[in-house]
Amino acid sequence: MYALAAEHGLQVAYDSCRLLKSDAKKTMGNNRMTADQICVHCQAVPATTKDHTPPENIYTKPLPPERPWVPSCDRCNKSFSKDDEYFRLKVGLNDKARGHPDVKGIIPVIFKSLNRIQAARFGMAFLRDLQYGPEFTQSGLYAGNRLAFDVDLSRIFRVVERTARGLYFVEKSELLPVNCRFWTISDDTLHQNGADAAEEIRSNIIAPLLAQPEHVVGRNAFSYRYEINGEVSAWLMTFYGAIPFVTVILPPEKMTPQGP
Repeated sequence: MYALAAEHGLQVAYDSCRLLKSDAKKTMGNNRMTADQICVHCQAVPATTKDHTPPENIYTKPLPPERPWVPSCDRCNKSFSKDDEYFRLKVGLNDKARGHPDVKGIIPVIFKSLNRIQAARFGMAFLRDLQYGPEFTQSGLYAGNRLAFDVDLSRIFRVVERTARGLYFVEKSELLPVNCRFWTISDDTLHQNGADAAEEIRSNIIAPLLAQPEHVVGRNAFSYRYEINGEVSAWLMTFYGAIPFVTVILPPEKMTPQGP
């Protein structure tokens, strides 16, 4: 159903890496780009456009002027479009987001996009994901069956992790190595590794994040908190005031020298 098992393990290795520094200025609230900025994502070519982080399709008009963005090349920016649309579809139709003003605004856009001829495969894939499943109350009582949909969690996490990478640049004006590692969980996948692991995550990651200042964008369509400790950072990102994700950004793995 909507909440699938997380595909990321709980192993957290604190290896060393050097952060790549950028001369670009902090971009949140700054609509200027400079000619010397490179793409935050591929870090291989100059930036030619802005990539909003998170994707700006999660907002309804009028778009919040303070939405954060990072410099991006056109190729990277366009390559994200399908995942961004998938993310808006699955998160926007999540029951937890129901009633949020931005969700009310994007629902007609979502269904209009499903009806486009060029989106026929996308729409059929969405219909195939629909199925009836059991619903339970918070106390564990069976409350009957209801329509739900499966989610490709890897696509959801790709958007969340790209957002965390972008926010790191927004807050630190530094580029993370392209091969940095990400560990991400959702609220629904917190218990995948058992109650003890869930409690450890709450105590060691979520609780410290909740003690940090909250940065709210628009009508709380998106908010985030973060903590940076040396080469490791943790990010709590919440969509529509109700759908949280936690991402930990780790340095690249060290290469093990091979013998002759």
